[in-house]
Amino acid sequence: MDKKQFNDLKICKNVIEKEILGIEKLYSSIENYFEKVIDLLYNCEGKVVVMGVGKSGHIGGKIAATFSSTGTPAFFLNPMDAIHGDIGVITTSDVIIAISKDGESEELLLALEYPRRIHVKVIAVTTNAKSSLAKISDIILQIPQVEEACPMNLAPTTSSTMTLVLGDCMAVCLMERRHFKKEQFAAFHPGGNLGKKLKKVEDIMTPVGHFALLDQNVNVKKALEAIVAIPPPNMGISVFHDGNKKVTGIITDGDLKRLLLKYPDLLSMKVKDVMIKTPRTIYKDDFVLNALNMMDDFKIKQLIVLNSDDSLAGLLDISDIMKNKIL
Repeated sequence: MDKKQFNDLKICKNVIEKEILGIEKLYSSIENYFEKVIDLLYNCEGKVVVMGVGKSGHIGGKIAATFSSTGTPAFFLNPMDAIHGDIGVITTSDVIIAISKDGESEELLLALEYPRRIHVKVIAVTTNAKSSLAKISDIILQIPQVEEACPMNLAPTTSSTMTLVLGDCMAVCLMERRHFKKEQFAAFHPGGNLGKKLKKVEDIMTPVGHFALLDQNVNVKKALEAIVAIPPPNMGISVFHDGNKKVTGIITDGDLKRLLLKYPDLLSMKVKDVMIKTPRTIYKDDFVLNALNMMDDFKIKQLIVLNSDDSLAGLLDISDIMKNKIL
């Protein structure tokens, strides 16, 4: 094969241009009926069942997965499995999203016969508003007729991208209506890195009692002894308070090394005269992701963790994050 007859970069950009054109046409085609689709999905008391054959099925599976992970219970049902018994999983409280480019998929149409008999609502996603699928559906989400990026204009490329984008549109609209929050996202992703980063700081912090905590009026020698006395894993930090549970400063072992060069009599000095008086803090109900961002922004390895009343709750060290395999 003579590679010189192909310009891969040109082909790549041509594909992207065609798919962008498809999305632009989709953008222009969306009208008020889309709100009816979201109303129907939002008010669904059961689950959203996404169905499609072939490439439409693969796209449908992704749409269902996005729905489920963002607050709208959904699952994908292969029409071939449906017509061999699995259709019984559908109930009258469900809503179906049926995907077919030409709207004439025999397996899909056959699979929809039972749901239609029990009056399940059907949303059709198709390019053909006069198709058999469109005729038996309650709402039609019409995908614009555009040229596929496939050089033979056969393989679903542009059309499948538009369908995927439309699925994202539905999912995000439902997220907004449901006021879907990061906490919920984290609950749905306990095993993923995103879910771990959306854990609360209090879930992984080192609580009070497991690091050096002293009155700000002690001398530096006392602070150093307190740091050394902490059993492993020792974070090398002392936190100081004013006697009323309010944090007033910190000293790390790194600070002590620098201060020794500056003050020959450091060990006899009062902590309050040399400590860092504006340590970075974070509330215990904040996200670990935000803590990571703070550490990165300020080039630090520890954060003071506070309760809602600004009293000390604990300490978050970079080692806490690493041992929880969040990085």
